[in-house]
Amino acid sequence: MHDAAPASAHSQPASATASGLCIILLLCLASWTRAFAQDSEQEPRPTLVRGPFTLDSSFGIDALEDSNIFQSTTSVRSSPIWKLAPSFLLQFKPARSHLDFSYKGDYGWYDRSPHDDYTDHALQAGAYLLLGDLSGLDLVASYKYAHENRGAGLTQGIDPVSGAFPQTPDRYINARDSDIASYNYHERIARLGARITF
Repeated sequence: MHDAAPASAHSQPASATASGLCIILLLCLASWTRAFAQDSEQEPRPTLVRGPFTLDSSFGIDALEDSNIFQSTTSVRSSPIWKLAPSFLLQFKPARSHLDFSYKGDYGWYDRSPHDDYTDHALQAGAYLLLGDLSGLDLVASYKYAHENRGAGLTQGIDPVSGAFPQTPDRYINARDSDIASYNYHERIARLGARITF
């Protein structure tokens, strides 16, 4: 699969982004709270189990000082950067199937260069359906909304003070879905797959 070429895109409304982040934080905190309550003598793990449902979550916080945010040899600019990285994996495992949904977020804020703030999202949904004793069907769909830092990738080597330097980071969207049908007979596996990428 080839990633789509970087292309400019409009930023999402601040209120929608904030609402989405709040939902993700609540999911992460809910699983953490339950994990801590399960067994205080063991190292807590952010996992919540309810029958066939399992929720795993994590939440990363990072603060750093980047001395050259544009990777430039001529116009150097530094900035503190604050990062949040929430993620979760929700799985449903009944007797004859397996369903899962995952999310990974990457949020960054530049103190001295707000034009370089970003919100990246990666989602994936998958299902494995057992159709019989010897056959099954795998379905996978994914979506990624990401950015490319100014001074990296296609803009690497461009002087930040020149007119060719972009005003904001490039954004790109990568979406994919695929399905694979498999048949297993005495450890001989035949697979038929189809994939659509855009």
